[in-house]
Amino acid sequence: MAHKKKNGKGCRPQKPMSADKYIKENARKLDIGLCYANPDWPMCGMAMVIVTRLHKNGNITAGFYKIDTFCLGVKDSFYILNASEEELDDKLSLIEENFNIEEITYDEAHNLIYEALEFAAEAGIKPCEEWAVTRYILNDDNDGSVPLIEYEMGRNGKHFLVAKDNMELSKYLPTLKANLGDGVEYSFISDLFDDPSPVGFNDNLETAATTNGGQISVGQYSHNTAVIMAGKPTLHDSGLWQLLGCSKLGKAELGKILAMPPQQLKDDLGRVLVYSMDKHCGSDPNMDFPTVFNAVRLIGEVGDGHSLGILLETLRQDVSYHESFFVFDLLSCYTPALAKLACSHADLLGELLCEPGITAIGRSVAMAALSHLYYTRPAMQAEIIDLWRKVLQTYIESQPSPDVCDSFTAAYAIKSLVLIKGRELLPLIKRLMEVCPVPLLICDDYDVVADDIDNLEFEYDPSLYPEDIYEYYNTLCI
Repeated sequence: MAHKKKNGKGCRPQKPMSADKYIKENARKLDIGLCYANPDWPMCGMAMVIVTRLHKNGNITAGFYKIDTFCLGVKDSFYILNASEEELDDKLSLIEENFNIEEITYDEAHNLIYEALEFAAEAGIKPCEEWAVTRYILNDDNDGSVPLIEYEMGRNGKHFLVAKDNMELSKYLPTLKANLGDGVEYSFISDLFDDPSPVGFNDNLETAATTNGGQISVGQYSHNTAVIMAGKPTLHDSGLWQLLGCSKLGKAELGKILAMPPQQLKDDLGRVLVYSMDKHCGSDPNMDFPTVFNAVRLIGEVGDGHSLGILLETLRQDVSYHESFFVFDLLSCYTPALAKLACSHADLLGELLCEPGITAIGRSVAMAALSHLYYTRPAMQAEIIDLWRKVLQTYIESQPSPDVCDSFTAAYAIKSLVLIKGRELLPLIKRLMEVCPVPLLICDDYDVVADDIDNLEFEYDPSLYPEDIYEYYNTLCI
């Protein structure tokens, strides 16, 4: 006969402990194993940190922490429990498809995670929900067992939001503004490797562009500025506003535009582009992205040296300008326009590349135009190589200041030189990579770069950027 407990109830089987509960109650009792992180996190603003714990049976429990060091802190996290070494290796191999991870100490991993966590908290941002469990794979931050290592968070010490889309921007931006004020800097992840530069206008205008009696005067004003105008310009042909607003210009629309008197059309396109830099034009329904996109491409067709100056000024604007008006491919719009206007003024592209304060996205557009000129105008190749030599020397001499060349600019410069097979510039490329580390997610290390310049089989396709205006719009994908 089975014995009964005094309370008369039979024994209930003990419930197995859940994985989450095991992590919370036992993970810190396990010895710390190897830890990993990607060393380029200060440049790209994203760290993947892995911390392992060792079981006596030889298996491993590991916590994985995706850290936004620019702003959001612990953005994602997960763990594996009591896994074999092979299972861990499989996870690490998947991570290495996107992150170049290296071994680090536990103290480094711990401080990197908690520094990012605290930095995000200053902006009112909470860690992901999974942190409630995966935090227990780390030592208690308050028990004094981990020596303090200070890391600089943010971009230039300030919170800088990199959002994947407008939905994510709208999720975080109100909280950031509530805690940090209205001057929050942000960009989109599609621009991260072009240039996550601060968004927001610089009011330090040296001279404004003005309209006066139908005549336009473009002043020499500082980069990344909003232009102040007397108001919306009056065009010679008011119908141009409607035509420029077409999302894709067809043969009929192009015919109407190009039939306008050339000098008047050139002047009107210049007025539209200068107005697009007016900080008050945002409320104008005519100033949407097709209008400015089409104006840039068309001014390359009918413009002159003065038009080139206006076009270069648009490249001096901040990231918000290009996000607002170039929903489509920025390079496909600017490259043929700049190539046609700058084929006799490549030095002006070189000057823009060396000008302080230009965003990396603005510089990358000029670099793409130089690559296009290199292949489509063979007579310019020696000139362009010499121009690049001067640019690289300027970038090297400017370090460590990022005003002329930050890590993203350096990466895109090197990729451009691989494109044109600039072997004679390898010593300068090597020196630039020594003084200005580039994000490995954008640009490979020097040995790979040198090998690509020597051995990469590549044939430039100028049809990617058609200079014929009708062919351009015929092939434009929208």
